[in-house]
Amino acid sequence: AKSGRIDLWQGEYVMTTLNFVPVLDLLRLDEGTVSSCHRKRGRRCMLRASSDPEKQDGYDGVRRWLVFGAFSAMAAVGVKIFAVRKLNELDSILRQKVPFMREKAVVRAELDERFVTNVLDAVVGVAVRQMHLLTQDELLQGALKTEKRADLFFKNFEGKTLGDVDNLNLRMYALHHVIAEKTPSKQLRVDYSKNVGRRLYDDLRRRYDVLQRIEKQSRASPQDPRPTLEGLQVILTAFKDAGFSSDYKIDLTTMEEIQWEEEGKANLSVFVDDLVTMTAAQLLAGEEYDDTAPIFVPFVISSFMESSGLQVSHEDFYIDNTYQDNPADYRPTGIVSTYDIQASP
Repeated sequence: AKSGRIDLWQGEYVMTTLNFVPVLDLLRLDEGTVSSCHRKRGRRCMLRASSDPEKQDGYDGVRRWLVFGAFSAMAAVGVKIFAVRKLNELDSILRQKVPFMREKAVVRAELDERFVTNVLDAVVGVAVRQMHLLTQDELLQGALKTEKRADLFFKNFEGKTLGDVDNLNLRMYALHHVIAEKTPSKQLRVDYSKNVGRRLYDDLRRRYDVLQRIEKQSRASPQDPRPTLEGLQVILTAFKDAGFSSDYKIDLTTMEEIQWEEEGKANLSVFVDDLVTMTAAQLLAGEEYDDTAPIFVPFVISSFMESSGLQVSHEDFYIDNTYQDNPADYRPTGIVSTYDIQASP
């Protein structure tokens, strides 16, 4: 090999590629013939023209075959992509029209009106009385105007109680739309969500005495994950029993648990299925007000961990609980929150 050129001698085989399509070259160099292979951009190998006309014709034939094969493969891939897209569109239509192909109904407990009232009180109390983002009249009057414009996104809600899902979503959307609109600072909107989570956790703490015991245990042994996991069960079960979700999952791997015990830090994930206020949250996200989206659970959990002597930050993602082959069928129904936990010194 000299100056980047590889000389091929008798009996050697040549490996070539045509753009991105790899092909085993069937050419074998006969005795007395010398050819060269030049690498270009690490992707292509070209054979020098042979002085023998018959061999040159053979090389040209192979090249034509390679070009034809490459274009045939590209055409086949294009046809497959087109067919898959059309099949996905047909699948979406059938799922909407054919009863037995429709998604199963969400199974949640009936909404607990007392729990809903506590949530609404927390929203108004934090925005108006705690943070003074706007007056109560501005909030309630603005929410009424927003409801009149937004009722097309919801089913008929007139006459419905606080225990109605559509009514709850409409009220949550209207209130948080006004709060976000009146709060141009992103940091203030984030602080608002944190404060609502804190107030809701304080309500749960008064309602479930076990949370106070768990806090003390965690502060006494911050590198023991068991009190925190027990507290998460209490909080997530409370939201589930109140009809705010259908189920949940806490994911702490064995390696993360060991790291928590030995180093006092870990990453933990919480999945919340079929969040009841997802419609309102998605509408607000579409308006780029997702930092005030009424998902609540992650901020309640963060407040619990902080009260237990842990330092915590979290990120939240919307998820579809059902795998969809067709991206057009993606419908966020739940959330997954990842928590970065550090035991306080």
